[in-house]
Amino acid sequence: MISSWSKASIQTRLAIAIPALTVVILGLSFFAVYRGVTAELQSGIEQTLDEEVRHYGNAVVEKLTAESQLEPASKLFVFRQGFDPSSPILAIELRSGNQITNQEEILRRELREEVREGERAPNGRIGASALLNAQPGLSTVSIEDVGSLRVVSEPIFLDGGRIGTFRAALSLDPVKEAQAGLERTFLIVGLLALVASIALAIWIASILTRPLREMADTAAEIGGGDLTKRVSVVEGGEVGILAQSFNQMLDRLQAAFDRERDFVSDASHELRTPLTVLRGQIELLEREGASSKEVGERSGVLLGEISRMNHLVDDMLLLARAESGGMLQKQQISLDPFLEDLERDLPMLGSEAIEVVGRPGGVLDADPDRLEQILRNLVRNAIKYGREPIRITVEGKGRRLIFSVSDSGDGVDEAQLPYLFDRFYRGDQSRNRSAGGSGLGLAITKALVEAHGGKVEAISRPGEGLTVEFSIPGWKAPAGRAGKRGGAAQVS
Repeated sequence: MISSWSKASIQTRLAIAIPALTVVILGLSFFAVYRGVTAELQSGIEQTLDEEVRHYGNAVVEKLTAESQLEPASKLFVFRQGFDPSSPILAIELRSGNQITNQEEILRRELREEVREGERAPNGRIGASALLNAQPGLSTVSIEDVGSLRVVSEPIFLDGGRIGTFRAALSLDPVKEAQAGLERTFLIVGLLALVASIALAIWIASILTRPLREMADTAAEIGGGDLTKRVSVVEGGEVGILAQSFNQMLDRLQAAFDRERDFVSDASHELRTPLTVLRGQIELLEREGASSKEVGERSGVLLGEISRMNHLVDDMLLLARAESGGMLQKQQISLDPFLEDLERDLPMLGSEAIEVVGRPGGVLDADPDRLEQILRNLVRNAIKYGREPIRITVEGKGRRLIFSVSDSGDGVDEAQLPYLFDRFYRGDQSRNRSAGGSGLGLAITKALVEAHGGKVEAISRPGEGLTVEFSIPGWKAPAGRAGKRGGAAQVS
């Protein structure tokens, strides 16, 4: 059963769950109303009987001075009461055994042949009436042709002695009729509500699951290769959020596929040039009569192109690993020693005019090798395409450490800034293959920064050079120095 339910569609589950819930609610409502009406009607009957006892006590018992007065006073009380179908049945039993009642026929029928021959009732007389044998206080008796009665039985005392018993009874038929009416009403209302809830459940389930069905159809079309499909859902709430998240996922998926397609296209284009050179050089070497000097020159060209291809492939693999986020080995980096080592090693990149500004101190949760690689890539890019001097600024803000690398060149056109971190992007003729590099340096830098959970951006104004700024989270400032900028250190 559980397995079948778990395999059912959401629409089927809703179409079953809503009517089932309706049935449960109607059942509980019926039970509550049924018990409430029964208790209220029965309480009304009992209040009427209690009032009858008090009325008899005030009119008869309290005025008695002798036992002989009981019978005429009781007859007068019963006569004055009169009788109609809703009046209580009165039965006043005297110590002598006589009964005074407003329903002679009922008592006679009760006393007639109700016990077997020779069997005596508890009071010693032949024939025991269910009404006259009712227990003291409130009780319920059943009389043939009359039905169930609610009876109150109270003893009559005079001078400390019991001289009789007063009994009053009311039929429980109104209670049974009300119960039967409730049963019929709830049966009709329940059936109508069940039919309406089934129809409503099917309608609601269809509305709620329509976006899900659309998403399933869209996913099927995407599986067929069409990444342009989107879910057109305008509903709010959880379904709308799910649809928006689904569309955003498709956007990211399409962007990833586009990047991969562009990457393969760009990589193929980048590899085509060295492969063409290799082919041409090998064809020249195959000519007969090539001198040893020519062979040596051609071999040098071949080795250079092979080295360039190796470097390109290494950068492509590094970029793929960086974008997957699985290559970082974070640890607590003590910033002062890290920046000191960086200052010492930067001149080896080909420039003596590199200035490092800022000593925020503290520690940074990052991969030291990859952080150094980020800075080296940016410095190489500044040396290659900008002008000296080059400045590296380090500053702490909140829980982040902010690095910026600036050159003193002509800068980059504002329209090119959004594309600087794209793979193989070269904005002008100065950024071509002859300048060296694979065209992946800034793309690798961005991937490594984002793998750390940081952000990177390029800022440039004409004639003011290019500044690349990136932030890395996880900085813990030393006590008393949080976020303060240190002095400048000249690398020479």
